[in-house]
Amino acid sequence: MYFSKRMAVLFLVLLITGCGKTKEYPPEAECVATINNYKLTVADFKEDFKTAVAETYLALDPAKAKRDILEELIIRKVLIQEAQKENFDKQPNFMKEIERYWEQALLKFFLKKKSQELEGMIRADTSEIAAEYDKMKRRVYVEIAILDDKGSVVSGPKTEWLAYGDLPGRLEDAVFSMKAQEEKSIPYEENLAKVKLIREESVEAAPLEKIEPEIIRNILRKTKEAIFEKWIASLRKGASIKINKKVLDEIEVNNVK
Repeated sequence: MYFSKRMAVLFLVLLITGCGKTKEYPPEAECVATINNYKLTVADFKEDFKTAVAETYLALDPAKAKRDILEELIIRKVLIQEAQKENFDKQPNFMKEIERYWEQALLKFFLKKKSQELEGMIRADTSEIAAEYDKMKRRVYVEIAILDDKGSVVSGPKTEWLAYGDLPGRLEDAVFSMKAQEEKSIPYEENLAKVKLIREESVEAAPLEKIEPEIIRNILRKTKEAIFEKWIASLRKGASIKINKKVLDEIEVNNVK
């Protein structure tokens, strides 16, 4: 039957498209369907259809695909209306879930906008490309130990050969800027990486013209990440934040799931 075959799609549509309350539309708005007091406009149907096309399998026949999606939207709206009749949309746990989703959606679109702004600003110059390519032609034998803010060893020391791409961006840049027998202490997340470059050797790399697009993508990604980190740190520093350490210390989290 239709419901057994398409129920998974229905719930996916429910999760993706949300469950807003009845909207008010001008009289001239074209409606695909009216479900009790809800008017499904052409614009809303097209938006939901695009989401369904991106996320689910649809029949190749356009007419059948439209009917299938319309049926799912009708079922969704009938269920939502029934839930609203029972005041389920006013329950605290539901409101908390909506708040969580709202925050996630807000951050997603906000950070996407910031990312697009940065993409239009940053560039990879020839010297950066050459420097990255030089890293790809080396591998280094290093000893790394991770220390906490008190100088105690968190992990390591570990000695191994490392090539381009084996380390996180900031740590990789620092390690590959070192010379043989040089030692450095490098900030790493909330800890400190104590690094000694013991020796290095050359390795073959593909011709630059073949891998230049990949190098440029890596440069832009690392540049964008660094700018984001500084921007977020500046927001954090500029915010008025008070932490009640006594209350924080008293919170039991051992059994929290």
